[in-house]
Formats: sequence, C-alpha cells, structure tokens
Amino acid sequence: MDIQNIYSSNDDFYFVIWNKKYIYNQNTDLLLELDLAVNINYIKRSEDLYIIVTEKWSYVFDKTDKSLEYFTFFEDFVYYNNSYVWIIRQDDERRIKNLWLNSLDDNSIYFYNPKTKEKKSLYETSLDLEKIYIEDNFIFFIDSNDKSYKLENLEQ
Repeated sequence: MDIQNIYSSNDDFYFVIWNKKYIYNQNTDLLLELDLAVNINYIKRSEDLYIIVTEKWSYVFDKTDKSLEYFTFFEDFVYYNNSYVWIIRQDDERRIKNLWLNSLDDNSIYFYNPKTKEKKSLYETSLDLEKIYIEDNFIFFIDSNDKSYKLENLEQ
C-alpha cells in the first residue's frame, strides 16, 4: 500500500492497494478509482480536476464526470487564471517544435493563454525541474534534488 498527499489540496490523498489506484477526499468521504495502467508519479488538484503526472505523460481527471483525458501538450503544468504555466525541458524537441518555440538554452517555465495565444518564458534555469504545483495561489516548482522554489515574476 502506498499513500501520497495530492498537491494543491489539504483534503485529497492518492493511494494504491495492490494494482488499484484511488483518490480519496477525507472531507466528503469520496473515493474515486483511477483506471490507469502506468505508474503515477504524483497528482495535483485544480478545482474539480486532477492533473495526474505519470512516467510517460500527464492526464486530466475530471471528478464530476469521472472522465480521464490523455494530455500530451505539456509534460507537467498547472492551470492558472484560464491559462497554463508549464515546465519545458531544453531537450524536449517535440514540444519545442509543436509550440513554435526557439531552441532553448536552459529548462524553462512558460506561460500560455490558449484564448489570446500569448506565450512567454517566465523563468529559465539550469536546474533539472521535476514538478510544478500551486499552493495558496502561488506557483512553486521542485528540482531533481527535491528543493522547492517559488515563481516570483507572475502577476496575481
């Protein structure tokens, strides 16, 4: 049995019993089964959605209709003010090409608004960025050494 906290939530937990995967909310006593064959690295909550980051891709799980959507646009991301903020690695050639970015010298945190098509780099670093999540309306990211950083240059 494996139990993990879900990022951006104080009430949700992800756990695995044998080969079955679940999200549990301790306030509502709601138990949701996840039908995923791949290993889950971690989960983040964004209102009624869960962003599930796996070894391969990300998925978006809607708890209201229990739909699971395969999400290949970004590897790891958060929803922020009707936009996306995501991690892109300098060696991720497929996404760099698909998102019409110039080649990157470093790993980056990017902002993208799908309605206006606005896209900009918020932060570039040589750090190996692993995770991005929201906590108390601030965006944080974690590097490969498990050190956490707050994204400072994003308008609230």
